[in-house]
Amino acid sequence: NALYELTDGKIQENGYICDIIVTDEKGEAKTDPDAFSIGTYWVIEVATKEDYVVNNVDVGRVGGDAGVKADDLTPDGGLIKAVFKHNDKIADDGACWNPPVSGGAHIQKLDAMRDDDREHGDTNLGATFKIVNASKKAVKNKYGETIPTCGLTDKPDFPTYDQVRAASETCTVYTITADKNGKADTGEHDLIYGTYYVIETEVPDGYYLNTEWVGKIVIREDGKIVPVCDSNNELHDEYNHYYYDRVQKEPVVHPDDAVACRDQIYRGGVAVQKIDKEMGWQTAQGMGTLKGAEFTILNASGSSARNVDGKDVKSVTSRKDFQETYQQLWRIANETDSPYVMQRIYTNKEGFACTDKFDLPYGTYYIIETKAPLGYWLDEQFVGKITIRDDGRCMMISDEDLPTENGSDFYDINDRASNKKNTVDDQVRRCDLYFRKVDIDGNPKANIPFLLSAIRRDGGGQETILESHVIVSDENGVVTTSSEDIT
Repeated sequence: NALYELTDGKIQENGYICDIIVTDEKGEAKTDPDAFSIGTYWVIEVATKEDYVVNNVDVGRVGGDAGVKADDLTPDGGLIKAVFKHNDKIADDGACWNPPVSGGAHIQKLDAMRDDDREHGDTNLGATFKIVNASKKAVKNKYGETIPTCGLTDKPDFPTYDQVRAASETCTVYTITADKNGKADTGEHDLIYGTYYVIETEVPDGYYLNTEWVGKIVIREDGKIVPVCDSNNELHDEYNHYYYDRVQKEPVVHPDDAVACRDQIYRGGVAVQKIDKEMGWQTAQGMGTLKGAEFTILNASGSSARNVDGKDVKSVTSRKDFQETYQQLWRIANETDSPYVMQRIYTNKEGFACTDKFDLPYGTYYIIETKAPLGYWLDEQFVGKITIRDDGRCMMISDEDLPTENGSDFYDINDRASNKKNTVDDQVRRCDLYFRKVDIDGNPKANIPFLLSAIRRDGGGQETILESHVIVSDENGVVTTSSEDIT
C-alpha cells in the first residue's frame, strides 16, 4: 500500500504525472506493460503504511541514466526497473527503502508519601524500568536485536505485574534507569511502531518495589516521545498515543502524572526512656516528675523529609552555621516555627516517649531533650543520632541488634563508645535549706532536733512520707542541710 508517482522530465521542474502505482504485499509496484515511450521518467514515494515513514529523500529513475531508450521498447511491451538513488548513489538493490515509524517513551516515578518527584530524606527516585514488547509481531531494538512479542494484551483484562515481569525475561526491548527525580526518557527513535508494557524492576534503597503498577505505551508517530501526559493534561488522541494504568484499564484524560509509578518509602520510629540519674531508674525523686519532658526530632537527611503533619521539613545540614552540638541543635529546635523540626514527643509518668513506628521517612535525624520535666535539669550531654533504614521499626538506643543489617541505628554521639546506654538520665534539681533557732530574746539555741521529711502529694491531695531525717541546730542555732560553713 505504498503510493508512488511517476513523472516525466526533471523532477525539480515538476514534471507531468504519468502514472500512480501502489505496492502489493511484497512491496512491488508495476505499471502497465505499454505505459512508457522514449524519455526520462522519475519515481517518488508519496505515501506509505502507517507504521513506516515516507521516503521523501530517495528518487527513482526509470531506464538508468539515459532514461528509456528505443532498445528498451518492444512491440509486446515490457517492464523496466526503476532504480532509486540516495545522495547520488544507487541505494541497496536499487530499491526504495522505508524506515519504520519509531518514537520514544517518558516514564515518571513519584514518591507516594509526598506525591512528587523530589528526593526524599536519604534516598532518591532513581528506579529501573523494563519496556516489554507487546506488539503483534517481533520488533528490533536500538541495537538491531530482534525482540519477540510477549503475546499479552489488555483484552479482556489488563495483564498483571507478574505476567509482564515473567515476559520481560525474553521480551524486553529497553531497560532504563530514572534520574534522581524519577524521570526516565528513552531516545526519540528507540521504540519501533508498536505496543509496549512498562514495569518497575529495581528501586533505590529506601523504597518498596511497586508490584501493582503496569504501564502501557503505544507508539504511532515518528520521532515523538510519549509522555505520561502532556502539559495540558491531555492524551494524544490524534495519534492514539496512550499511557495506561493497570488499575484504570482505560486511557483517560487525567491530572498531572496520574498514572506515574508511585513507590512507598520506608518509614520507621524512635523511642526514648528517661530516668532519674541518681536513682538509675524511671522513678522521680521528691516532688519531681518524669512526665512532660520534651524531645525534639530534627531532620538531618540529605534532603527534606515529610513529617506526620504533612509538612516538608528542611535538613539542618543545609544551614551554613550547622554544628553537631547540643547547644546549636537546641537553638535550631527552639527557633520560632523552626522549619527543621520533624516532630516533638513527650514522656509519660514512667519517662517513656516514642513516635509511631511509621513516623520518620528513610533518612537521618537528631533527637535532643528540649524541655526538662518538673524538678529536673536538661540533659545537655545527650544528642541522639538516628538513621532509618528499615520499614516499620521503632528503635531504642538500647536495642542489642543496632546497627541493623540494613543500617538502621540510634546512638548518642557524645557516648558512642558505650553505645548501649539505655536511657536519657536527668539530674534532679537540688538545693539546701537554712534557718536559725533562737529563744524569745533572740539568743541562739543549740542542739535542738528537727525532723525533715520528704513527702509526695497525689492528685487527690493525699500526702505520703517517703523518707525522714533528723537535723540538729549548732552552737549558733543554725539549722542547715548544706555542708558549707554558714554562720
